[in-house]
Amino acid sequence: MVTSSAIPTILVSSIAREHVTVALSADAGDELFAGYPRHKKSLNYLNKFNALPQIVKSTSGIPIKILSSVFNSSIGKADRVSKLSGVINSNGVMAAFNAINKTYMESEVSRLLNQNFVVPKTIFDDDSKLIKTVTTLSKILAVEYRTYLTDDILQKVDRATMSISLEAANHFLIIDYWNL
Repeated sequence: MVTSSAIPTILVSSIAREHVTVALSADAGDELFAGYPRHKKSLNYLNKFNALPQIVKSTSGIPIKILSSVFNSSIGKADRVSKLSGVINSNGVMAAFNAINKTYMESEVSRLLNQNFVVPKTIFDDDSKLIKTVTTLSKILAVEYRTYLTDDILQKVDRATMSISLEAANHFLIIDYWNL
């Protein structure tokens, strides 16, 4: 769990624990309802890219490869060429979303480690498992729900609250909440 909000979550939980043993958490709302700027940014990029004619999409990788060989950016600067290449070469919305939102691309990690680095493939690299009629935004949120939410946010809240014996209930994840 590496998140900048872990310490504030522990501090707020400590204050709450002085008065209650169970507290409602509002974490997960942004991930479930597209509340982060990255959702809008990614959706905007993907909609623009999807609007391009297929011939442009299929041939756009050639100049990107040339650019990436010319501009060998340092680790300290964002490798925009690799990121664009990752979006262009992705095989679906979920892989493109991951490429847009990565902190470091594989090429940057390889340079940093001074050895070849390949990210293992996951189910989120391929949209074929999703229903074809699902919107681009729903696909983006599916990735968030299955990765960032469960692997980061909910673990942070659980560990922070349990570290001071406070039970956190997340009303966004309670089925009966949605049936009101």
